Amino acid sequence: MSKWIETYSGKRFDFTSPAENEYHIVDIAHALSRLCRFGGHVKGDAYSVAEHSVQMSRAVEGLPAQVACLLHDGSEAYLGDVVSPLKNLLPMYQQIEDEIQAQVYEVLGMGVPDPDTMAIVHCCDMGALKTEAKNLLVTQGRSWIDGIDVPPLAFVPQCWCAKRAEDEFIQRYLDLQGV
Repeated sequence: MSKWIETYSGKRFDFTSPAENEYHIVDIAHALSRLCRFGGHVKGDAYSVAEHSVQMSRAVEGLPAQVACLLHDGSEAYLGDVVSPLKNLLPMYQQIEDEIQAQVYEVLGMGVPDPDTMAIVHCCDMGALKTEAKNLLVTQGRSWIDGIDVPPLAFVPQCWCAKRAEDEFIQRYLDLQGV
């Protein structure tokens, strides 16, 4: 059994050597645009991790936080989107995810974000979770959302088609890079 996958651009991604892999924004945008948040358990059309990341990057100020928010789920382009309750039960998975995410930040971002920037990302992610649950889940997250002590973000999920989510993600990345 192999320990690698082929990415959208045709590159080999080896899970045993994350630091030696090539990380490409096109691969990340393509994969995240096809991954649905909440394990796919949303009302209506799929809501992608790519759209979630773009919305988060638009909700914060400051270039480091904007880049970090856009790329914060970049590891999921290679690992898939494992729902948080399951991820919490898989410590080895979390180690692999953390290592790959650090590489995404290092190669495509502005280096690994500092703790203050990561605190902004975490708060923004929790605010996005509240917004998304309210708009996308049948129960609106009523049984658990009050445990999140940050305000929801001010956007309405649009459930972009995969092509639009991919294009928006890439364009946002280019805009933040000053290209």
